[in-house]
Amino acid sequence: MKLSSYFSMVSFLQKLVLVLGCIALAVACNKSDFVPNGGSNEKLNGSVKLYDDLGNPIISNGMTVSLQGTSYSTVTDSSGKYSFKNLPFGTYTLVFTKQGFGTYKLDTFRFADNFSDTPVLAPEKILGAMATTSISNLSITIDTLADTIKIISTVQPPANADTARGIRLFFGSTQAVSATAYNSFSGLYKAKQATGSARFSYADFYSLGYRTGDSVYVKSYGESLVPNDYIDISTGKSVFPNVNNNTVAAVGFVLP
Repeated sequence: MKLSSYFSMVSFLQKLVLVLGCIALAVACNKSDFVPNGGSNEKLNGSVKLYDDLGNPIISNGMTVSLQGTSYSTVTDSSGKYSFKNLPFGTYTLVFTKQGFGTYKLDTFRFADNFSDTPVLAPEKILGAMATTSISNLSITIDTLADTIKIISTVQPPANADTARGIRLFFGSTQAVSATAYNSFSGLYKAKQATGSARFSYADFYSLGYRTGDSVYVKSYGESLVPNDYIDISTGKSVFPNVNNNTVAAVGFVLP
């Protein structure tokens, strides 16, 4: 082989090795475990907006945000912002607590590398104070002509056209029904006078699994207009941390 051909072949092989090396480096840099900031910890930012139980915005400072099962904890500033620094990547349950507010949980938030120099952002949460509305009386009337059931709750302090108050109902098969032990529940509805009423058809209860002749018990609670409810993933049931436990006994009826 001529020397010129030999050196041409060496040059070609060197270039080939260089190209293959660059390709390998590019592939390695695109692996999912590559951390651009050089570590396994980053910054997690988030924010809250706080309201009183009647739906009026208030200053959003002083809410503690902690990571369940860890020692990580921080507090929101006057604009409702919070931040965790040097937080290991992983899946966390964020717990939001403040005096006068029902505890809210953001379950299984996945804190993962976003492959940038900007902090990871948790979703902004809108949270309300615990209800100041209590229930002083609960009654039920059945309209057999219209096939409807009317549930009437008396609220304290009385609501009016300018200041609505929240009510939530819970349904069960025994008088022990409560905001934590229930078969089903109503949506949040508003009272705009001393009493708040909700009307349901027989079919509404049939859809919940009740049948003609079944006993149905109802318990009424004052509820925040910003309720903070969430689903507990360990039970699959909704949690209502802002209801006011100052209420009356459950009332029952037999479903026609």
